[in-house]
Amino acid sequence: MFICGHQWQSAFPEFCPHPLRPDHGAHSKQRSMKKKVTGKDLRKEAPRSPRIRVGGYAILGRTIDKCRALVAGKIGEYHFDCPLDNTLFGFKGVRGDDFKAQIEQGAGDQEMVEWLNQSGEKKTPEEIKRWAEEVEASSLYHHPEKRELFSEEVKKLGLDPAKITTFEWLEIDDRVSHAQQAA
Repeated sequence: MFICGHQWQSAFPEFCPHPLRPDHGAHSKQRSMKKKVTGKDLRKEAPRSPRIRVGGYAILGRTIDKCRALVAGKIGEYHFDCPLDNTLFGFKGVRGDDFKAQIEQGAGDQEMVEWLNQSGEKKTPEEIKRWAEEVEASSLYHHPEKRELFSEEVKKLGLDPAKITTFEWLEIDDRVSHAQQAA
């Protein structure tokens, strides 16, 4: 189903400030001024797991992969600036458009870590670590307004919604979705 795709965004619109459209507001004039950005082709492979930490931040590697794919026109069913990305953006107090502007200028992973550390709310390494651990251990099952959709999607994968974290669900959904595409 590709989390942070159409179903997730439709079900939780309050977490995604953009309507369902593949460019999320990118303008053709802006594209002509951007550097050539390359990255994963998310039509063929999944972004990094949200649990892979970049600069100590959970979600960041996945968000970078999706943003680069968006800018390169290879995002497929994924969405940048979705509810998951906004978990990170909300923690730091930054906007997806500002994040995307850095990627459009060709920023690498380390440059994105530096930008994130300097932007928005200042966080100590201990705060970042604690947040990453909390978000990695969390489950949408424990959010009453999200429980029903989460349970339905997790059960489609043959999993017990009460026993799986959101990150585990994302990883399994990525594997299953891409295996189905390859078949």
